[in-house]
Amino acid sequence: MSHVVSIKAELRDLAAVKAACLELGLKFKENQKTIRWFGRWVDDYDRDNAAYKLGIKPDQYGTSDHAIEVPGCGYDIGLLQNPETGGYKLYFDFYGQGRQIQQVIGTNGQKFLQIYSAHKLTMESKKKGWLVNRQHQTNGDIKLEIVSL
Repeated sequence: MSHVVSIKAELRDLAAVKAACLELGLKFKENQKTIRWFGRWVDDYDRDNAAYKLGIKPDQYGTSDHAIEVPGCGYDIGLLQNPETGGYKLYFDFYGQGRQIQQVIGTNGQKFLQIYSAHKLTMESKKKGWLVNRQHQTNGDIKLEIVSL
């Protein structure tokens, strides 16, 4: 079965993607053009987070501009670039072996997106000479305190 999903966000900074991968113990595979997944689309998943509903065509499944390897998992996360914006959509097959992906990046990629956003905001703040204090909350959230000098 193939349950190929995407997240409702576009990532526009590969440096922040790489930093999020490092923090989560994932391996960013720059310019890797294929990903591991079930191997064929069998049109058996149609929820709101189905990749084809979020702009990734079934004929793109298994392809990537970059990939993310989840150690110990037989499936990867693909990054496909949106030619109109230059940003990247994440997608992956979460069925079977792919369940491990959601355990690492969170349901709908929420954990990955939060860490990506924290890195992106930290990078942009530091460019402006601001100080950033990052705190992990007991509920798993990240709190950033930014102070301009």
